[in-house]
Amino acid sequence: MEIITEQDYKTNHWQGGITRELFIYPEGSSLNDRNFDLRISSAIIEQTESVFSDFSGYTRYIMPLAGDITLGLRDQHISLQPCRLFRFSGSDKVTSCNSPGATDFNVIYRNGLPIDVQILSNAPLPPPRRLTVVFALETLTLDHKPLPQYATALLRAASTLEGTAVVIQF
Repeated sequence: MEIITEQDYKTNHWQGGITRELFIYPEGSSLNDRNFDLRISSAIIEQTESVFSDFSGYTRYIMPLAGDITLGLRDQHISLQPCRLFRFSGSDKVTSCNSPGATDFNVIYRNGLPIDVQILSNAPLPPPRRLTVVFALETLTLDHKPLPQYATALLRAASTLEGTAVVIQF
């Protein structure tokens, strides 16, 4: 098990705030080059309104970690809920309206890849095809080892989760 803490995350500034890259695959790929298969990030959104970047060819998930976030999508207003992932196409034209300093959690992956994204609590995690990424929504344990809130663990074998986390398996 490899643990990546908040201090280890790669941080970038964008026009709406600060993004922390929690994980990108394959290693060495980049968001700007759009040569990644999977990217997991969290953003602190300083602007109260923003327009999402086009990620045609990708599927996206988002949920709030702090504050209020409402998406504008296909003439609908969708209020995001904590601990509930919202899935949409990377080619969708999306806007957001949020409280100042809202924090989100994002997963973006290339269409067609066998990736499973879900929120799990107190569950056994089966062995991954390639890798399991666990993002702690609260302080939890994996195989009786502590994982702080908002830290990420990379697992290459079956594990036991005690607590609540976003689990991405591929």
